[in-house]
Amino acid sequence: MRWLILCGFSLAAMAQLPNPATTPGVVRTANAREICSPKFRTKRFRHTTKPMKRQVCGMYGFTPNECPKEGVMELDHLLPLELGGADEIHNLWPELAHYPDGSPGFHVKDQLENELKRKVCEGEMELTKAQACIMADWIDCYTRVFGKKP
Repeated sequence: MRWLILCGFSLAAMAQLPNPATTPGVVRTANAREICSPKFRTKRFRHTTKPMKRQVCGMYGFTPNECPKEGVMELDHLLPLELGGADEIHNLWPELAHYPDGSPGFHVKDQLENELKRKVCEGEMELTKAQACIMADWIDCYTRVFGKKP
């Protein structure tokens, strides 16, 4: 697993990948027709509360003042809402925009999410396979989807 120490926030370990015991990912739906509908919007399913954010940050060793930090760190859905993920504690983890060693962060993962949704909605990939790919290891999934490392 890829772990980094991030100074300036706390001495908590920052991971490019979430702790699978803490954030295994949660599927809300495996219905491709639903997520590919032109009327589909994630807003209806997006309801992360402040107590949820505090709990997730705490599970990863951060205080409420450290996490999230706009533009630097966000609470990301391991399985994105646009791919049928749930807005639940076990589908969230703190992810950096950029890691000190140059490793990819949430902006790069966003590109993968968009490409997976495109593939699902164009019939190039089954939704359950896209969900499994991103939940197992989003960096490896990126490499398989784009044919290069992020």
